[in-house]
This record gives sequence, structure tokens and C-alpha cells, in this order.
Amino acid sequence: MPPVTIHLPEDVEAQVKKASAEAGKSVSAWLADAARDKLEARLPPPELVALFGSVPEFELPTRKEPWSKDEP
Repeated sequence: MPPVTIHLPEDVEAQVKKASAEAGKSVSAWLADAARDKLEARLPPPELVALFGSVPEFELPTRKEPWSKDEP
């Protein structure tokens, strides 16, 4: 996997290092998991994906708003 360089504010860097140590992961692995979680949260729920194609001219919405009022 090619390396990626990111710049974090010092306070964020300290929090990431602490969280990764607490999780027993490298900073790189912890950041990869955090990015994966954030990206997956942007996807439509599987139930909605299952409906895709079952309704004519149905398009999946983009993930700009929460899917429900209960979602943070």
C-alpha cells in the first residue's frame, strides 16, 4: 500500500496517538479504521440498496443528510 502523508493539528495528533494505543493498534491502522467507519457511514443502508433497481427511475440519494431524525 502506498504511503499517505497527512498533517494533523497537535491536539488531534495527541488524541489519535492515545486512542490508537488504547486500541492496541498502530496509528496507521487506527486511522484506516476511522476513515473506513466514516466512509461506510456515508453509504445508504443495505435495505435501501436492496431496493435499487426495483423501482423505475429510482436513484439512491447522496449522503448529505442523516437517513433518519434519530441519526446523529
